[in-house]
Amino acid sequence: MFFVKIAWASLKYHRKTTILYLFFLSIAFFLLFIFESLENSIPYLYQNIKQLLLSSGYTVNSEITQDLLQKPALFLIGRYQLLKRSLLLLIAFILIAFSFIYQKVNEKERSTWQQTGSSTVSWIWINLLQGLLPLLFLTACFILFYLLFQQHIIQFILNQQIRSLEFFIGNQTSSDQLVPANLDQIIIRFPKTNHALIQSILLPNRVWNHVLLLSTGQVLRRLFCLICSLQLITVGIYHFWREKWHNKLF
Repeated sequence: MFFVKIAWASLKYHRKTTILYLFFLSIAFFLLFIFESLENSIPYLYQNIKQLLLSSGYTVNSEITQDLLQKPALFLIGRYQLLKRSLLLLIAFILIAFSFIYQKVNEKERSTWQQTGSSTVSWIWINLLQGLLPLLFLTACFILFYLLFQQHIIQFILNQQIRSLEFFIGNQTSSDQLVPANLDQIIIRFPKTNHALIQSILLPNRVWNHVLLLSTGQVLRRLFCLICSLQLITVGIYHFWREKWHNKLF
């Protein structure tokens, strides 16, 4: 609790830096949440599309149909994973740069901390808390936002899924690749565009809650691991440079 108070006081003292860090975390959290939600919702959408075909009376060439539906789903998951990895690399790079800058800004506090006889380990704990407390605050704000605007978030993710389908795959569904004679057996006409197809699938709220909560947990885990690991690396490198090289030069 003592370290928490010191870390919180330091964040308040360096208010501009804290606001900038919180702004960056918000963007990173939002983008990661979108990619995680898009990826996690695909298996449910895929299963519902199959159920839509079955309920429409289409049972011929089920293996071919499954393959035609599965390929776009796997393709999209691969693209989301690639975009997510690229985003994580960018976030890691910015976090490292930000952490080094923050160590320079905090140089006076670090010197004062060492003069009191406190250990380097305790200083590392304070730095970790300075990185994690804004994430905790952001998480609380996001949970409140989710509770207030749940349906809007679901609709937003659904719209992004439609845009991704149209951008990566095109607007025509895989039903065009099926034999026309087989299509005549469908009682309910199968949607011809990805936009109409996704809009016709209504996932239950409990499914969306599971997808969005799972995505939130994954984002928190990734950011938590990034912040902790990069803070440890940055503080360690800065401390080594300061003690071993900076003192020799100056």
